[in-house]
Amino acid sequence: MGNADRPEQLPDAGSRLLRRDTGQAVRERLAVLAGEVLKDPSMAHGAARSWRGDVVGDDLDLWLTALTDTTPTPALEELFRARAGAHAAAGLRCEEALVQQQACVTVLVRALANETPVHSPERTHFAYVLRERALRILKIATATIIERYRSPAEPLGPPQPQPQPQPQPHPSSGSAPRRLVPAHQTVPQWCVAATQLGHGTKAALQKFRALNPQALVAVTGTNVTAFTQERPKMPELFGPYGLVLIEDGDTMRAARRAALAAVIARHYGVRVDTGQALPLIAALDMAPDERETFVTSCLGPLYTNLRHRYLLETLGTYLAHNLCVTAAARSLYVHRHTLTYRLRSIESLAGIDLSNPFDRMRAELALILSRTSGWSVPRERAG
Repeated sequence: MGNADRPEQLPDAGSRLLRRDTGQAVRERLAVLAGEVLKDPSMAHGAARSWRGDVVGDDLDLWLTALTDTTPTPALEELFRARAGAHAAAGLRCEEALVQQQACVTVLVRALANETPVHSPERTHFAYVLRERALRILKIATATIIERYRSPAEPLGPPQPQPQPQPQPHPSSGSAPRRLVPAHQTVPQWCVAATQLGHGTKAALQKFRALNPQALVAVTGTNVTAFTQERPKMPELFGPYGLVLIEDGDTMRAARRAALAAVIARHYGVRVDTGQALPLIAALDMAPDERETFVTSCLGPLYTNLRHRYLLETLGTYLAHNLCVTAAARSLYVHRHTLTYRLRSIESLAGIDLSNPFDRMRAELALILSRTSGWSVPRERAG
């Protein structure tokens, strides 16, 4: 069997670390890890949790085997096909099943990396290789689950025992087996995100789905995230949006960055080219705890105290009108003296000087970050 038909094996350093009962130690905590997966905000709008706990536990068990063993690609595809049947039986839509895989991978990779001794010189390299391997397997899982949900020949329901895949000769070499699910045909290539406000949400979703029949669309509250194989048609139906090309099958990273691009677009009220905004998106792509720390340090009580939250709108409007008091006051429908008083309160409460360019830059970044907390997309947390 060719090397292309099995997940990349961990290097010697990683193999040694796994032989130190790492896999078994993590397996003993699968119930706890399943709880961590279920706490992820992205899981809040799926099937009932009474159903979902067992499904998540079985997913984690499969992922642990896939990450710590040398299972060939065809066997992995069959295992994930069976999992897709279990997802459907639990009432999960295809996009919810995919998000669940992302959350399982995030939690499990972190758990495996944390089992490595803190002072081990191999830890950083092991974590990097483990994540790369997880991404390769995630491509297989994504392609297989999508194919299983869309297969017209097989009704979805409780998983049935799957026969062992029979290797097929490769047309050129005569030895390598044929992939059952061509990843390039089913793995999403684009991610679009937007915030839907107003009464046109349902109509916009219906039209977008009609124009992009293969799209996987997830709606969480007022946030919309869609994955497509081809560049999506008319994403502007959702208003200001973020559009990101998925690199190396990492849909988690793409969803986060598309969400950030959508927030930036809405913040400035213009269409933002993701390529032009990439440095800003990269700077804003922070872990939740880092984001909260930065926003709090920049805005202080304006962000932490609800009674001062109206001043955030004042600050944003003032910055958006290039520090023009008259234009900002007109936009807010307040007297310019009222606005001047509010600006003094903002500077006093946040400890910033709005005449200082550096303070203004930090304040604007913090404003954008303060508007990203509603996006419940899975992200990798530092080990």
